[in-house]
Amino acid sequence: MYAPTWESVGTHPLPDWYDDAKLGIFLHWGLYSVPGWAPQVPDIQEQLKTNEPAEMLRDNPYAEW
Repeated sequence: MYAPTWESVGTHPLPDWYDDAKLGIFLHWGLYSVPGWAPQVPDIQEQLKTNEPAEMLRDNPYAEW
């Protein structure tokens, strides 16, 4: 079992392929990757009455939940 310390992390063995890897890409997606703001728009019902759904999404790509 590993502990959350640098010494413990240092004892963790690397995978065999690690030294031969030429390129690595790490993607991590979470709530923090979504902007914390969104343009203020009228009520969703008003938007649907006056705009097509695709137009509404084009003009307001972010949603406030």
